[in-house]
Amino acid sequence: MDQSWNRLASVMGNKNGIFKECCLPDSRWELRHPQARPVSGKRHKRGNCQAEKAFGQCFASFDPDSGWQLRPCTKSPCGDRVAFFTRKFITMKRILLITVGALLAITLITTLLAGHYRHELYQAGIQSEAAAIGLQSNHVQLGDITWTYWENGLRGQKPTLVLVHGFGASRETWLPMSKHLAQDFHLVIPDLPGHGESGFNPELNYNLKHQTERFSQFAKALNLEQFHLVGNSMGGGITGLYAGTHPDKLLSAILLNPAGIIEHPSDYQQRVANGENPLLVNTVEDLDFLFEYAVAEKITIHWPFNQVMVDRAVTKRPIMNKVFADLTADPEANIKAAVEQIRVPTLVVWGKEDRIIAPENAALYQQLNPTIEIKLLDQVGHIPMVEIPAACADMVLNFTTTASLPGRQGASES
Repeated sequence: MDQSWNRLASVMGNKNGIFKECCLPDSRWELRHPQARPVSGKRHKRGNCQAEKAFGQCFASFDPDSGWQLRPCTKSPCGDRVAFFTRKFITMKRILLITVGALLAITLITTLLAGHYRHELYQAGIQSEAAAIGLQSNHVQLGDITWTYWENGLRGQKPTLVLVHGFGASRETWLPMSKHLAQDFHLVIPDLPGHGESGFNPELNYNLKHQTERFSQFAKALNLEQFHLVGNSMGGGITGLYAGTHPDKLLSAILLNPAGIIEHPSDYQQRVANGENPLLVNTVEDLDFLFEYAVAEKITIHWPFNQVMVDRAVTKRPIMNKVFADLTADPEANIKAAVEQIRVPTLVVWGKEDRIIAPENAALYQQLNPTIEIKLLDQVGHIPMVEIPAACADMVLNFTTTASLPGRQGASES
């Protein structure tokens, strides 16, 4: 019985076009097999045929030995207990095709993301996020190095705010905070030489002093006068040096977890002394650890973007090795003398959970220059603009707004 039913199903499925030609609306029939029992309604099949004879001839023409017979349907209503075989077959076929198509699409997308196109996808996402807050990518050639930077369209309409990233990072690290400041400032966000999309010359020195000199050339090339400057980590060291050596150019300076003055050792320094550098990434596992180590609360970067970041880090490894060697060969680069000379309103902000540069070093800035304000942040690590972007933006906006008030003096906060 089951074999006969399967044979009928196969034939009717394969000969579906012939089956339809024998059928007209509003007729009732049933197919019976001599050995069939009415189990689960399979015995009775509803169809639309012109006549028993016509359908019988049609059926016999492609399955004469099946043993099935066409008879008038005596059940009422005949169709309530049975399924429509042809419709069920077509539905299953469609489901199968849709499923196979979906699997092929998923496989194709996965293959593309696993290869070259994941980088294009990542870059498109960054460009879209930057464009959403009015940032456009630009380039300027200074000597043999091409600087790449973002700038919005508010030059001359709003105060200028320049943001300088840290070692191994790029202008992208400022995106979370920038979206909260894009309407209040003319933003300029560069990739430092050797970082991001800016150029690199292995013959040059990349310590704080030389990078500050290059930044000065960059600011001059863009005709930046009387602007606010914010820097993080290595960028904070550059900000401190620039503020002390170019006081006529700045309205204010904000140093976020700055490098440069380090008398209190950190966990990171101990790791480097032992031959380990968490800032230099080789694998996705290294990246996961970095975004747990550098912050107070772990940040998860999902695939495929984490792999893109690793690929970029590995590609830039020789450059970062050179930059790191130059920085550590002359870690302070006369920054103490520069900090003593700062005359513009200056704020030093430090996350208390910073493992890379010990927050105890914050007090040294005020010891060198009592006009400098200090603000320590609870539950924040080394990159406040990424960890608490909205709160960090508020600090920047509030400090820069009141930076020109007369008689402003530093006051330590904890």
